[in-house]
Amino acid sequence: MTGYSSGIDATLRRDAAKARDRAMRLLHEGLGLTEAQIVSLNVGDVHVERWTITPRRPRSKARTVAELDKASARALGKWLTFRGLLKQGDGHAGEPVFISLHWSAAYRRPLGRLSVRACYNVVSAVD
Repeated sequence: MTGYSSGIDATLRRDAAKARDRAMRLLHEGLGLTEAQIVSLNVGDVHVERWTITPRRPRSKARTVAELDKASARALGKWLTFRGLLKQGDGHAGEPVFISLHWSAAYRRPLGRLSVRACYNVVSAVD
């Protein structure tokens, strides 16, 4: 997907962005994860069926198991569904959970790992 012009793509992108942003906010506010921990999550770190994730500890490569609450698990599951539609990969364990949704020709890495700054902008935004 290098560009989008049809209503379906724009709607899909908007709905996906809402789902992604909600999941990031719930992880930040509910579990207290930092922006760096959120963007460093890989697909293999998320176990929605067990309601757990394994984020990195701050300033470390060590990982710890964190339990998800019901709202976070649902939001993360919804986002992963959208992510699967957009990325059209089989979700290898090393792929990022949170991806950028920019599809402009000027953007170098469409559907690549979201930056810490972009995550900060989402979790600090006031609705």
